[in-house]
Amino acid sequence: MSKLVVLAALCATFVLFTSIASAAVPRSGSLIGGKVIDSLNMGPLAGVRVDVFADTGSASKIVGSTTTAKDGSFSIGGLQSGSYHLELEKRGYALEILTGVGLKAGERFVIARPVGMRTAVVTMGVGTAMETRL
Repeated sequence: MSKLVVLAALCATFVLFTSIASAAVPRSGSLIGGKVIDSLNMGPLAGVRVDVFADTGSASKIVGSTTTAKDGSFSIGGLQSGSYHLELEKRGYALEILTGVGLKAGERFVIARPVGMRTAVVTMGVGTAMETRL
């Protein structure tokens, strides 16, 4: 079964890469793209907010934001060369942070493996767990 999951992820990455490669991106800008999936059922996650932050010294500044499409894919263009990190957020899921993304001018950077998001632990009141699927 794990071979099937790997094959499906590779196929999805190829499809995503070819669709992003054909997308219009400003000449002076770079692009970050990828796909987000539910880490339990491996299905695509739509509506995930993806924020891109420029890492400048001790501070970070948000430089782009989007939400994932129905198939879980996203792309953010018009970025300058530099170092970035991404924050992925969706209600009911744990926050995912991807660090160390370096871009060169005009580069199209596609995250090779889908980003898996885990269901968050929701607590109600003091010590009462409502859902704990991890």
